[in-house]
Amino acid sequence: MRITTIKNNQTIIEYSDGRTVFVSYSTPVAGYFPGRGWLRSAKRHSATTARHVAAWLRDSDPFDNAQEVPQAELDRLADE
Repeated sequence: MRITTIKNNQTIIEYSDGRTVFVSYSTPVAGYFPGRGWLRSAKRHSATTARHVAAWLRDSDPFDNAQEVPQAELDRLADE
């Protein structure tokens, strides 16, 4: 596992199984999951977190390609 802080309150966790999880304010809010692709939380977080997610996804993959999933599902995938 590799943890990289991008900016204040923005962290990327990269796992050896290919998962990449974007964390904003200690909450997994988006990521890439092998077999599932790009996912982002359907939960409406703060405006700041929404900007963090949009910026990270734009840098990683087009924002529109990330499927929205319930926050609980994203939490589960990030913890596997």
